[in-house]
Amino acid sequence: MSAVTVNGTTLYYERRGQGPSVLFISGASGDASLWTSVPETLARDNTIVSYDRRGNSRSARQPGVGPSSIDEQADDAAALLWALDLAPAFVYGSSLGALILISLVLRHPELAHGALFREPPLVAVTSPRQVTERLKALAASLATLLTPGAAIATARTA
Repeated sequence: MSAVTVNGTTLYYERRGQGPSVLFISGASGDASLWTSVPETLARDNTIVSYDRRGNSRSARQPGVGPSSIDEQADDAAALLWALDLAPAFVYGSSLGALILISLVLRHPELAHGALFREPPLVAVTSPRQVTERLKALAASLATLLTPGAAIATARTA
């Protein structure tokens, strides 16, 4: 079992491949084992890491500790990237993992050189005005990560 202690908790993780770093952040009930087929393909040319978030699956909740916040989960992902020497990484977040990824990019923009947000449940966590403000801040953060012409190249290959 691979595990690392960060921010006062022990996170189970799975690491495969070698090359540029890609981190997968699972949704509410997902864990590292959710990411098998796509990461196996990507691991041919990349370092792929998936993990069990704080208090989930093999990253057991500490006795007497309540639920964690999105920001705390984002800080855990950041600490994991640092601890495993993966930064900067491309980061994929699904559902709740996408909310964690939004916080990660806003709080630690230097750690993600690319991000993919899959189905973030934004309406569940904040008001429409706050969602708009947060997305604008996220867009500004992501804009600093893009090189000139990257958006055009992406549009041509999409």
